[in-house]
Amino acid sequence: MIEWLANLDLSVAEYFVNGTFPALLDKVMVFITSFGDAGALWIACGVIFLIFKKTRTCGVAMLLSLAITFLISQLVIKEIVGRPRPFVVVPGAELLVSIPHGSSFPSSHAATSFAAAASIFCFNKIHGAVALALALIIGFTRIYLYVHFLSDVVVGAVLGITIGICLTRVLFFKKDSEVDTE
Repeated sequence: MIEWLANLDLSVAEYFVNGTFPALLDKVMVFITSFGDAGALWIACGVIFLIFKKTRTCGVAMLLSLAITFLISQLVIKEIVGRPRPFVVVPGAELLVSIPHGSSFPSSHAATSFAAAASIFCFNKIHGAVALALALIIGFTRIYLYVHFLSDVVVGAVLGITIGICLTRVLFFKKDSEVDTE
């Protein structure tokens, strides 16, 4: 099973390295992936949510989810696993972004994006669905740009969604699913 997943990861990475894609798509992917850099987009959203009383609790949940997910993915799991990135493993990979820090597994871009989006989803299904779609697109860009394998992004997404939902539900919702605004 693990060998099959490793082969799938390698095949997907080789597809993007060896594929011919329009230069405009490359630029779009670089632009979109930058939304996840240092969690900037999600932190900005969280801070904006903090400003308004109606969304303040969601902002707190987002920022906590982001911080915890970042710490777990970047400072714990990546250090333990130490997986090399696709651009190191797949011959011919030419980076379109600056060389990322740390190892490949899991994708912290995906983990933090999905954590923030999951927190939003707990408070507002429509806005959360839009945020989850953006998180998915950000995750895809990481594969397209050869900085993560498919499994890095999938595990990052699962980690982020799990932390985002669990933390938000445990800390901010009562047993009857009412938002805790006290």
